[in-house]
Amino acid sequence: MRILVYGAGAVGSFNAARLAEGGHDVTLLARGRRLLELQEHGVVLENVRSGQRTVATVSLTEALGPEDAYDLVLVAMRRHQVSAALPALAANTHTPSVLFLGNNAAGSGTE
Repeated sequence: MRILVYGAGAVGSFNAARLAEGGHDVTLLARGRRLLELQEHGVVLENVRSGQRTVATVSLTEALGPEDAYDLVLVAMRRHQVSAALPALAANTHTPSVLFLGNNAAGSGTE
């Protein structure tokens, strides 16, 4: 399965690494300083109990283009950031499924 993880924060990076370890073709969308960190070090995961670190290598991109084809786009970002991603998601005509992962435990009425 070809998957784009849109958002390279903690949730997006963790899911990208685990999906890649599961054998999927994963691309992680990152920008700025985070993109540079990922290019240099890969996705570094640390087990909080053991302290063991693993590094996952995934493909990286700075943008989702209208002609990019994925089986799934997994959007992993904060609620207040999602609106900035919507134009690129709407313009893309080759991805049949988009899954939004939210992390706002307080509910929809708060930031």
